[in-house]
Amino acid sequence: MVISENFNKDQGILEPMVSAMPQHIGKPQAKLRGCQNLRPGGLGQALDKTLIAEVVDMYPQVDLFLLCVDRNRDKTRREKLDNMERYIGDITSKSLSAEHAWQVVEVWILAGLERLVESVRH
Repeated sequence: MVISENFNKDQGILEPMVSAMPQHIGKPQAKLRGCQNLRPGGLGQALDKTLIAEVVDMYPQVDLFLLCVDRNRDKTRREKLDNMERYIGDITSKSLSAEHAWQVVEVWILAGLERLVESVRH
């Protein structure tokens, strides 16, 4: 399950990317979907350990949670995300993988443009 810092803004970018991930790693039956019940209204909520733990508890059938946030020039963001991963691992049997876009999630879409252009050409 994908948790983004701003569901309304990021879902159009993250959904196509994460839905392609299982196929890319050879697990086409795996399903990744966005968390729609909790829509963090910004980075503060997305990095709230208690709130993320509640999301993990709300979905007992989900084994892996992906937390995707912006870096926004915060050099300590990776450390904060590592702490979040450890915290969730310590209190649950679930896995949380947290990642930050170097600047903003919207830039991630650019990474796929080259492949899109190549697929259109062929």
